[in-house]
Amino acid sequence: MQRLPAFMRPKASNYGHVIKISEKGKVIVDLQDPSGAYPLTTGVLETADKLYISSLSAPHVAVLNKANLQ
Repeated sequence: MQRLPAFMRPKASNYGHVIKISEKGKVIVDLQDPSGAYPLTTGVLETADKLYISSLSAPHVAVLNKANLQ
Protein backbone atom coordinates (compact mmCIF):
# COMPACT_ATOMS: atom_id res chain seq x y z
CA MET A 1 0.00 0.00 0.00
CA GLN A 2 2.81 2.43 0.80
CA ARG A 3 4.04 2.24 -2.78
CA LEU A 4 0.78 3.67 -4.09
CA PRO A 5 0.63 7.39 -4.77
CA ALA A 6 -0.68 9.28 -1.73
CA PHE A 7 -4.02 10.12 -3.38
CA MET A 8 -4.72 6.39 -3.94
CA ARG A 9 -3.88 5.15 -0.43
CA PRO A 10 -6.80 4.44 1.89
CA LYS A 11 -7.20 7.08 4.59
CA ALA A 12 -6.27 5.71 8.01
CA SER A 13 -8.69 6.24 10.86
CA ASN A 14 -7.57 7.32 14.33
CA TYR A 15 -7.67 4.62 17.00
CA GLY A 16 -6.05 4.75 20.43
CA HIS A 17 -4.55 1.53 21.80
CA VAL A 18 -2.34 0.72 24.80
CA ILE A 19 -1.27 -2.80 25.76
CA LYS A 20 0.65 -3.95 28.84
CA ILE A 21 2.47 -7.25 28.30
CA SER A 22 4.18 -9.41 30.92
CA GLU A 23 7.76 -10.62 30.58
CA LYS A 24 6.35 -13.95 29.38
CA GLY A 25 4.29 -12.31 26.63
CA LYS A 26 0.89 -12.47 28.34
CA VAL A 27 -1.43 -9.49 27.79
CA ILE A 28 -2.14 -7.97 31.21
CA VAL A 29 -4.00 -4.79 30.20
CA ASP A 30 -5.61 -3.92 26.87
CA LEU A 31 -6.99 -0.37 26.66
CA GLN A 32 -8.66 0.68 23.42
CA ASP A 33 -10.20 3.93 22.20
CA PRO A 34 -12.10 3.25 18.97
CA SER A 35 -13.27 6.87 18.88
CA GLY A 36 -9.67 7.95 18.26
CA ALA A 37 -10.03 10.83 20.73
CA TYR A 38 -6.35 10.39 21.63
CA PRO A 39 -4.67 9.01 18.48
CA LEU A 40 -1.14 7.95 17.58
CA THR A 41 -0.12 6.74 21.02
CA THR A 42 3.67 6.53 21.32
CA GLY A 43 4.32 5.61 24.94
CA VAL A 44 3.02 5.14 28.46
CA LEU A 45 4.54 5.93 31.83
CA GLU A 46 2.91 3.96 34.64
CA THR A 47 3.01 5.10 38.27
CA ALA A 48 1.32 3.54 41.28
CA ASP A 49 -1.99 5.30 40.57
CA LYS A 50 -1.85 6.83 37.07
CA LEU A 51 -1.00 6.23 33.42
CA TYR A 52 0.62 9.07 31.48
CA ILE A 53 0.11 8.52 27.74
CA SER A 54 2.04 10.35 25.02
CA SER A 55 1.06 10.87 21.41
CA LEU A 56 2.61 12.05 18.15
CA SER A 57 -0.23 14.44 17.40
CA ALA A 58 -2.11 15.31 20.61
CA PRO A 59 -1.34 18.74 22.07
CA HIS A 60 -1.05 17.33 25.61
CA VAL A 61 -0.17 14.23 27.62
CA ALA A 62 -3.19 12.14 28.61
CA VAL A 63 -3.50 11.17 32.28
CA LEU A 64 -5.68 8.22 33.34
CA ASN A 65 -6.40 7.24 36.93
CA LYS A 66 -5.79 3.50 37.19
CA ALA A 67 -8.64 3.18 39.73
CA ASN A 68 -11.08 4.21 36.96
CA LEU A 69 -9.86 1.44 34.64
CA GLN A 70 -11.04 -1.48 36.78
